[in-house]
Amino acid sequence: MWEPFFLFADGRLIAYYSDQRDTAYGQKIDHQVSTDLRTWGPVVDDVTKPTYADRPGMPVVTRLPNGNYVMTHEYCGAPEGGCSVYYKISADPEAFDSATDRVPRATDGTIPSGAPYVTWLPTGGPNGTTSSGGPASH
Repeated sequence: MWEPFFLFADGRLIAYYSDQRDTAYGQKIDHQVSTDLRTWGPVVDDVTKPTYADRPGMPVVTRLPNGNYVMTHEYCGAPEGGCSVYYKISADPEAFDSATDRVPRATDGTIPSGAPYVTWLPTGGPNGTTSSGGPASH
């Protein structure tokens, strides 16, 4: 187990992490939930890939102002090459497995690579703030 990220949502502590324990996958992203900070629920898959050598990892989750949750992660072995950044959006922070994995692309076609981190800040208006300090486009 690697690269943990913790989210507190609806009275539950959710631990997301990169997991190498399942022999069907070289690595996948899972989560487990605790409601009492002593015991943990079952392992739940969030990101799996069909090729054993693929390595999704480094999950980070944040709540968006519309109530949805976004998970960013790197995908080493991605079709775009290297460890491309991907993201998923879900209304439920415990249901990322059924959400579509997407690649963020800049207007020039650039795809970020490796170790993503996401957070939402209310500065800049209802759509938040971009890294340059202006309002986000979506």
